This record gives sequence, C-alpha cells and structure tokens, in this order.
Amino acid sequence: MRRGVLIALAAVAVLLVAGIVPQLTHGTPRLSGSNDVEPLAFVAVAEHGATVCEVETLFEGTASVRVTVGTYGKPGGRLALDVSKGGRTLARGSLPRFREGVVDIPIRPVPETSTAGATFCLRPSGQRLAFGGEGRDNDALVRIGGVRVKARVSLKSLRAGKPSLLGSISEIASRYGRGNARWLGGGAWVAMALLLLGGLGAAAAALVARAGGPSRFPPAARLCALAAALVGTCWALLIPPFHVPDEIAHVSYVQGLVETGHLPKTNAQQASYSQQEMLVLSSLRFYDVIGFPDDKPPWTAPQEATVRKIEDARLSRDSRNADTASNNPPLYYLAEAPVYAATRGGDLLTQLLPMRLLSVLFGVATVSFAFLFLRELLPRSPWLWPAGALLVALQPLFGFITSGVNADALLFACSAGTLWLMAAVLRRGLTRRRAIALGGMLAAGVLTKPLFLGLVPAALLALAVSGWRARSAEGVPLRRWAALAAVALAVFAVPVAAYAGLGATVLDHPYFQPGTSASALSGSAQQAGARAPSRREEVSYIWQLFLPRLPFLSEKFPGPLPLKATWLGGFVGRFGWLDYGFPAWVVDIAGWIGLAVLAAAVAGLVRARRALRARVLELGCYLAAVAGIVLVIGSQQYNTVVTHGVSNFTQPRYLLPLLALYAGLVAVGVRAFGRRAGPVVAVVVVGLAAFHEISAMLLTVARYYA
Repeated sequence: MRRGVLIALAAVAVLLVAGIVPQLTHGTPRLSGSNDVEPLAFVAVAEHGATVCEVETLFEGTASVRVTVGTYGKPGGRLALDVSKGGRTLARGSLPRFREGVVDIPIRPVPETSTAGATFCLRPSGQRLAFGGEGRDNDALVRIGGVRVKARVSLKSLRAGKPSLLGSISEIASRYGRGNARWLGGGAWVAMALLLLGGLGAAAAALVARAGGPSRFPPAARLCALAAALVGTCWALLIPPFHVPDEIAHVSYVQGLVETGHLPKTNAQQASYSQQEMLVLSSLRFYDVIGFPDDKPPWTAPQEATVRKIEDARLSRDSRNADTASNNPPLYYLAEAPVYAATRGGDLLTQLLPMRLLSVLFGVATVSFAFLFLRELLPRSPWLWPAGALLVALQPLFGFITSGVNADALLFACSAGTLWLMAAVLRRGLTRRRAIALGGMLAAGVLTKPLFLGLVPAALLALAVSGWRARSAEGVPLRRWAALAAVALAVFAVPVAAYAGLGATVLDHPYFQPGTSASALSGSAQQAGARAPSRREEVSYIWQLFLPRLPFLSEKFPGPLPLKATWLGGFVGRFGWLDYGFPAWVVDIAGWIGLAVLAAAVAGLVRARRALRARVLELGCYLAAVAGIVLVIGSQQYNTVVTHGVSNFTQPRYLLPLLALYAGLVAVGVRAFGRRAGPVVAVVVVGLAAFHEISAMLLTVARYYA
C-alpha cells in the first residue's frame, strides 16, 4: 500500500505541474492602469461628432485604451483618440469601424513613463455616440464640444498583446510592495513560493506518515498542521491589505478596543473607523477597487508616495464604530488586542500582517480539530485522517478567510473543535475532561459570533445521547452522568451569562443589539417592500435558500438557484469582496465532482449499514449540527430581507463552520473504495485540492497584481 501511495504522489505531482504551467503561460489582456470609473451608464452623449475630452493619467506601457460606446443601433464609424498635455501630443490612435459595446482603441507610441494630467479626447466621425461611465453630482469632469458635463467616462488602459503571468513576473514583483507594509517588497514573492512549496511538501509527507498509535497528536497530524500554517501564511502575504471580506471592520474593532478601551457600537451619528484607517483606505483607493475586478490597488510610484504620506501623518486612532463588526461578541478581538498593542509603534499596514498571522493560527487549529474529528469518526481507517484534514487545509475559501483579520477564523476553530468533542463524547463517553473541554469550546464559540448558536443544540443533543448510551450500556448511575453534564453546562453557561449580563448593563454592548443596520449587513441600500415576517413563509424561504423548490412552494428566488449560484459557486471560489472567482465552467465541473463524492459517500454508508445502525444517533447529532447552522443562516437572512427590504447578503463562508463534516463526508466516500484502492484515491483527492488551492492563488495574483 505504501508503495502505491508513493507512486500516486509522484503521479499527482507531475499532473499538478502539467496543470499549473498553462495557467502561468496563458496570455490574457492586462491592464496598465485605470481611471477607476466603471461603465455603469451612458453618461456622455456626443451629438454630430462632438469631441469628448477628459483629463486622466496616461499610464506607462499603454498600448490601447478601452471605452464603452453606444451607437444607437447603427454601425460605428471612425473613432479617434488623442492624448496630449500642454499642447504636446503624447499618443494617438483610431478605430476605422466598430460595434456597439466595449471597444479597444490602439494608440502609438506606447508611453515609457506615466503622465498625470493628460487630456484624452475621443473624436467621433460625425455620428452620434454615447460613452459609458459614471455620473458625478459634484464634479463636471467631461467636456463635450467644450461644454462641461457632470460625469466621468470609463477609461481602461491595456498593455500590448496578451501577457501571461510568467511573462509579467517583473512587473508583478515591483507592484507588490506598493500599498503594503513598508518592509514588504518584491522579495516577498520568493517567500510565498517557498511557503507554498513547503506546505505542499508537508501535505505529501502527511499522507505517508504514521497517523495511528497511542499519541494524541501523531506525526501525520503535526504535518497537516504545518501544511495549514505554511499555506495560510502564503495567503496572508498574498492578499492586499483589507481585501479579505469585512477586514476593515474587524481591524477597526481591535483598534477601538485597544485605543479607547471600549467595545464599539454601530452609530449612524458617528463615523465608521478611525481617522487613521479611513485615510489609509482612501490612499489605497480601497473603495475604487473592491467590487471592480478591472481596478487595482496602488501600482504607481505617485500612488505609493500618497500611501506613505498618510502613514507618516499623526492621525487619530480612536474608533468607537466598527460598522458591520460592531455587534459581534468580543472574544476574537480580545485575542487580537495584544498583537495590535505589541506593534502599536508602527503604522497600520505594518500592524496588519501580525494580526493576520493570528487568524492563520486559528486556521491551523481548525485543521487540527478536523484531524481529531476524523480519528473519532473513522477510528479503523487512520489513512483517511490526514487526507480529510488536508481537504480543509487546502480549501481556497477557507485559506482566504482565515488569512485575514476576521472573527470567522476563530469561529471555524471553535466549530471544528466542538464537532471533535461531540464525536469523542459520543464514541467514548463523557468524562470530566471532555465535559470541561466541550463546555469551554461552546462558550468560546458563542462569544465569538452568533452564527455559532446553530451548533449549540447539536452539542446538547450529543450530551444527552452520551448519557442515554452510558446508562443503558454500562449501567452508569444517572447521578454520575448528570454531574458531568452539569459541569459541561456550567462551563458553557457561566461565561456566556456573565458577558450577556455585563454587556447589557456595564459594557453597553448586549449580545443581541437592537437596531442592526440591514444595509450594513448586506452592503446594499434598503429597498421598499418591507413587511411583517411569516413563520410559514420563513420555512419556505430557508428551504429554497439551500434546496430546489418543491412544486407547492411559492418561488422565492426567481433567478439562478442559490444551491449552485451562492453555495456551490462560492465554495468553489469567490474571493475578495465577492468580486472575482472561478469561471462558470469550473463551477459546473465541481458540481459533477461533488455529485460523484456524494454518491461514493452514500455507497460507503450502504456498505457499512450494519455498523451505521449502532451509530444512527451519532449521525443524528451531526445532521442536527448541519440543520442548526442552516436554520441560523436562513432565518437571519429571511428576517433581514423581510423586515428591512434588502437584497440577498448571504455568503458561502457562512457554511465553513461545517468544514469538519465536509471532510468527514469526503472521507466516507473515499473509504468506499476499500483498503487497497482507498489510499491511492485519497492521494488523488488531496491532489485535486492542491490544484484547486494553487489555481485560486494564481487567480488572486491576476486580480491584484497583473
């Protein structure tokens, strides 16, 4: 078997290289720069060939300029572009014919340096054209035939040809340090490559290392943890500052906690974030980049100079409003506070990476707990424990989220730890140590994020099942079990009750704060049509949020099914602030792979149906955990949509507390292949996960640096 695994590892390594090289060498059009304006509407109409002019930056290496043109249903005639400054022509070009939509106008010569304050003039050949951009209420930036218009035309600057990631490596390296911590430069790419290779090496070693034996944390588990730490650190270095979802709010919570000594509150009368953070975000052009995949973080030397100027300024760090994070319990932020305080002498961008690394450690804990959970779930299949744990470690969305300052990192760790302790209690009974550990893990999860409440009923059910099993099978006195259960409940309830009481009185930060802003939750403006909630409608809504609609249910999602569009597509990979990810055909392939895994898992359960009968109550506890998380997600969204009239704000990361069960499901499917073929199949599955992870990282490189 070991020889077969080694051969499979070698084959997977060759296939990984064969799959990654085309991604590195495939050429696509690359931006040299942008004016950070999206073609949201036709905002500049040129009548009878009037010239449309706008002052922007001519970026170094620009070979063509992309604009969005409306031709009113007619073929487009000649469209010329002149770029000048101070009466001197810098570049010019034209299109002889074009169709309505997005067009690229080639220009010559290709500029060798960037020029700010250049005038771009679009000259139609006598026909009526409209140009896409954004309306500006306060600025008249476009001149049409010499008349100023309150608008700005979208101008995207493209490099020559279709450079590949490999061909753009020098530019990518030079851009990394701009808008990042001062001490991070192009050399960080070498560190990231070594971290990734080290992580993949540790993963390969884990698959052949000893997983069983008396050790509580055997070599295979340590190697899985090492792989998670190395790959997670690579993610933390790769992602630009604040581009993990809601990272700006979580950083603000920590900063306010340390600088003011108070827990934050959402307050419409008070600005979100400190003066320092707001100006740093402005210098990073943060709000121009998120949501707009063609727009990039600081690339040029002038943009970099603006960032450093803000960093050197003496700015207020006081923050009492952490926006979307304000309502969260404080446990994660209390853990981050010493890291922030220890780096307090530096600027905010320098402080960010150490704070991210603490989240990476919580990710490592999640992977370790997943390993321990699989050891309890499948005690006779030690070869599956590292494979399942590595599926968690190499899941791209998990790596992305846990590499940023985000309370979800601790939430995932507490959730995986709870599932492990539930499995231990169900399999081996309730002891004083397990009672204390389970109660403490439940308390930590509840004090991290309200979503964790979905796991509490399943954990309590596991306690009850363990008591019933112990008494009926071993004759354990009810008094003994009740005492141990009381210990678990006390360890859980006392800190939660203490925080709830202090939060509602002394701290002015109740666990469930009234008046939560729906727009803050969804990131979209409130809509008309708010109404009173209905329990029957809520059940229908939650069902359709996760499963196909039944014929007798009224349709709640007239567009693409959330099961694929939200959950599968997001789990496969939607990154940043949900502004980039894998194309639809990759999601389709992943869907078929998921169905195959599910079929294998069902086959594995059928084969083990005799053993399953004895563990049906254990299976019920895990299903209760899934149902609890699903109900909390669905209920929260339904009530927000109904009472505030906002659009869908659910994100696939909300399901990541169930990652240990995901690993268990795949492990059961692999186990169906038997003891001989199973270990080889496990290597292939982990290889697919590694390919998925690397591909997601390359997508991230292209999104922000190419």
